[in-house]
Amino acid sequence: MRWPRTRLAPRGWEVRVTLRETQRRFWEAITFPTGVGPYLEHLDPQAREAFVAGFAETEGFSRIDRVDVYAESYFWRQHGVLAEAFSLLAWLVGPARFQNLCTDYVLACPSKGPDLAEIGAGLPRFVATHPLGRATPGLAEVAALERAEAESFRAADVPAFHVQSLQAISPERWPGLRLELSPAVRRVVTSVDFAVVTQRRQAGEAAPGELPRRPDQHGMLVSRQGYAPKSRPIARDEWEALDAVAGHATFAEVCRTIAGEVPEQRAAQWLLRWTQGGVVAGVVG
Repeated sequence: MRWPRTRLAPRGWEVRVTLRETQRRFWEAITFPTGVGPYLEHLDPQAREAFVAGFAETEGFSRIDRVDVYAESYFWRQHGVLAEAFSLLAWLVGPARFQNLCTDYVLACPSKGPDLAEIGAGLPRFVATHPLGRATPGLAEVAALERAEAESFRAADVPAFHVQSLQAISPERWPGLRLELSPAVRRVVTSVDFAVVTQRRQAGEAAPGELPRRPDQHGMLVSRQGYAPKSRPIARDEWEALDAVAGHATFAEVCRTIAGEVPEQRAAQWLLRWTQGGVVAGVVG
């Protein structure tokens, strides 16, 4: 059995410090909004003595400075991950405002696990209510698409479904078939014209103050072939057809969701594109 270690506080008191308490104080210190020094100032005297007893210092390198090293690393590591995962959002708002956004987000939504890829899971919702997102409509949609692409990249692999497999299905079976979507498929409701935004970024132009929109676009469809997620705009009718597919509707039921003439022909065209784009993983029935 190992007893909690005892260290002498500056005034000669013996303070017993457990590992659990030391870890808790360390976490509180590195995540305190204004730094380790202000964190110590807000503690009561007994808690401050426990902190002092739990962390060593040397001449020229105080315990506050030591813990500050970890506090800085804690933020900048997460900032780097977010900047890579949300590079389009970072470009749109600029380095300084993106850094401030990350600071606000990390403080409001601290990491709850060791997986760095999950740090940005809540950023789209956070941007939607953040002053930056309210000032520039569409930023939350940009964050949502970038998050959807990250999730698509990490989704489970499934065997490729080829057009030849569709061609082998007899016509009389089609009405009762049910399509299976790939685990990598994601959809984001947005009318932001990402093609225009991406072209401006690649051309080295300044980020637009107002995001361009496409009136005919209901959302973005994200899929993956191999290791590369890709996204494309889709209109409301295709979105609703995919809703039906996701709800395990038969091919005949999917066709009934499509307005206009020859819905079977339009559904067949979508099915071909879905198959070629890695949206459909297979058929059942």
